[in-house]
Amino acid sequence: MNTSEPYENGYALLIGLRYGHWPEQLNGPLKDVKALSSHFSDPSKAAYRPENIIELTENDATVSGILNALNDIALKAASQPDATVIIYYSGHGGNFEDKYFLVPYDFNLTDLNAGKLDEKSIIQTAEFAAKINNIQAKKCMIFLDCCHAENIPVKKKLAGSKSFMGEFADSLGAKLTDFPVKKTLNSELNKGTGRVILTSCEADESSLDLGSMSLFTKVLLECLNGKENIENDGWVRLIDLMRYVPKKVAEQALIIDNHDQHPMFKRIENLRSEDFIICAYDLPKTKGINSKNQDVDIPPSKKQNSVYQLIDTGDYPQVFKILDTMNLSNQMQYNRLKREFSAGLQGIDLIDFGDRLKVFIDHQQ
Repeated sequence: MNTSEPYENGYALLIGLRYGHWPEQLNGPLKDVKALSSHFSDPSKAAYRPENIIELTENDATVSGILNALNDIALKAASQPDATVIIYYSGHGGNFEDKYFLVPYDFNLTDLNAGKLDEKSIIQTAEFAAKINNIQAKKCMIFLDCCHAENIPVKKKLAGSKSFMGEFADSLGAKLTDFPVKKTLNSELNKGTGRVILTSCEADESSLDLGSMSLFTKVLLECLNGKENIENDGWVRLIDLMRYVPKKVAEQALIIDNHDQHPMFKRIENLRSEDFIICAYDLPKTKGINSKNQDVDIPPSKKQNSVYQLIDTGDYPQVFKILDTMNLSNQMQYNRLKREFSAGLQGIDLIDFGDRLKVFIDHQQ
């Protein structure tokens, strides 16, 4: 059900390379790109205009193809002062004599196997970083799903390559500079500023390709589709990614393949607020359409007492489930309390947290 006009300011460049012309192929990247494209173009979710989503795969993802696509999306974003830009790459990453690079379709694998590197056939980090820096978007999120090894499940690795993603992200981050603060619009999707770089694993780890798609992108899509969303209001926020993606990838990698994989937020820069919305996972819910408040008929006094009992027993998930059905006047304070909970309550006195919740509830009566 489409309940919204398209999100005019959203742009995405989705790059995926299976390397179908090589003996050892990846399975997931093309499916990763299609799944992400479907999510961001879905009118009931992110609602990006299809023409604002660039899919670059296989023989189109050459050196010139990738660099030109980065130029194109920079031009698209420049036409919208409140643009949100997603850059996603799924493929190989390589390292040769301290040269760090992304591997395009026209990479010279023969030279690498012979102990040489054709620099005209790689995407060098400095050039990639410069292209990213040219994207003057208010919000820019970069997802890099590339690393090591090549067994079943296929692990992304070039023969003879060393770990490089940590150094790559550091190099990229060093190139990124502050961009002008732009006036925000009323739309929730236009609020907030910042740049985020999320890699699929640590520098000395590999990124699992499950065949159906990569593990990292599978979990990323779960989050973008609202799985275990604490706010439960139809929106996906940066804090949702921080809470869900690293934990779930690490857990599932161990279960699937006894494998160590830990996504890393290598850069979180230029945030002008504590959080921002990335996209919607359910636009009707953001508008209060078809919401199911099954407890709405419970008298406020009884509901308050039941919440206090749950707070005293430490059942905070059920507390927030009930509070979500209440007509809360101070949404900013409530959302801040929920974010504290969703972040794992690290370093927080639980008794103090419970007392603050009770005070907040008292003020709603």
